This record gives sequence, C-alpha cells and structure tokens, in this order.
Amino acid sequence: VILAPMIPSVTARTGSIIFPLIVGTVQDRDRDGSRNIASFLTLCAFQASSISSAMFVTAMAGNPIVQSFANEHFARAVGTMRDAGNGNEINALNWMLGALVPGMICLLLVPLIVYSVHPPLYQDAWLADNAKRRACEGRP
Repeated sequence: VILAPMIPSVTARTGSIIFPLIVGTVQDRDRDGSRNIASFLTLCAFQASSISSAMFVTAMAGNPIVQSFANEHFARAVGTMRDAGNGNEINALNWMLGALVPGMICLLLVPLIVYSVHPPLYQDAWLADNAKRRACEGRP
C-alpha cells in the first residue's frame, strides 16, 4: 500500500521489490516445490498488489483512463457539473478516499482467503525441525 502511489507499474512493484523480499525471506526454509510458505506468500503478494493498484489513481496505468471516462460520463448523466463547480469530479484524493475502506478490508481478508484455499505446510516443517532438534539433544 505504501509503494502503490509511487510506483505505477504492478510488474515493477511486485517483481522488482516484493518478490525478492519473499525469496530472501524463505529461501533457506523452502527448497522443494511443494505447498510451502513461499507459495502462500507469493499468492498473498499477487492479490495484495492487485488490490493496492485499484486503491490509487497513480498505482496503475489504466486508472487515469478510468478516471477521465468516469468524469466524462458522470458529468453527462448529472449535467454540466464542471461548469457549476460543485466539486463532484473524481480526482486523486476522492479516488483514494473512496477506495480506502474497501481496499483495506480486502487487504485484511486476502491472507485468510488464501490460507483457506492454499494453506502452507510451514507448520509441519516447523514441528519437524523442533522434533529433530529435540531428538539430537536427547529429549523426548
């Protein structure tokens, strides 16, 4: 959410900044291609980047096009609002304020939904590591 207004490309934001952080975080833990914490984090990051791209006008290249389209058609439907100057035009601040609450709710729900659809096997690996460590120390 912090990077979205400043980096207008989802590919640049996710592929150049977020994905290397995920890889660096889990590279020692997950070496196989199974359902692990890396796949869980990658799915969460993908969904979160899509949501954050919709929250800000500057976060995606298509958003200014949608903004101008909405302003043009909204003005036609209601009348000449721009001439009246009553402030019903969609600008970057209105866009952000309108998308803030639904976007934050969606960002909070993403990990729960991804966890229910694609749970990581991180817990099993952690338990196995602890059991192995206890066995090496001679504890039950």
